[in-house]
Amino acid sequence: MKNNGVVLVVASSDGAAAITTLAHGFSDWRVELADVETCCAADVAACTPDLLVVHGAASLVAAVRALDGPTARVPVVVVAAAGVEGADEHLREIGPVEAGVLARRWTPQPLPDLDRLAAALGAEEIRRLASGLRDQLVVALKGLDDDGGDPALAHRVAGFAGMLGLGALGQRWNAVSHGARDGIPALRIDTRRAIAALDRAVASPMPLV
Repeated sequence: MKNNGVVLVVASSDGAAAITTLAHGFSDWRVELADVETCCAADVAACTPDLLVVHGAASLVAAVRALDGPTARVPVVVVAAAGVEGADEHLREIGPVEAGVLARRWTPQPLPDLDRLAAALGAEEIRRLASGLRDQLVVALKGLDDDGGDPALAHRVAGFAGMLGLGALGQRWNAVSHGARDGIPALRIDTRRAIAALDRAVASPMPLV
């Protein structure tokens, strides 16, 4: 079975139907389950998921975002009546179709060019560049949410992303640098996926990916 990554589903212990739906939708992932009543940020960090799906639990999302390190930057989808600050995507409810779409949309971003670049420039240099791009993407994403974004930063991110093999993401940020506002929700998702992928690359031994 193909493993697209690890999804941690945090839901109430009586939410068996929702959990089963997600498990079927994420059939190409490894699905880990946690009880929303007892799961804490440390549990999320211990799981090291590629995607966190939370039913409600705004306090858990806030606690995860307040951590240091990669867990604080994990993609978060919230299933709740209202949106939750810190979540990357909000769904009011989720059925089999939505779960499948969600699984495809949040498939971890591959970074196929990093090994080739590491062979040419050295692993430590690529880790330095990858962590630099990750940090700039974090700032750019926050700016996009706060005030629409900094065109100069968007331009720098675009070039940096292209250099590390994230050409499609670079093109999206280049469009933002020229004032484009179409496709911002998709840009947020792709940027969060790239941040998570860069975190994995920085922490990985050679080969990087």
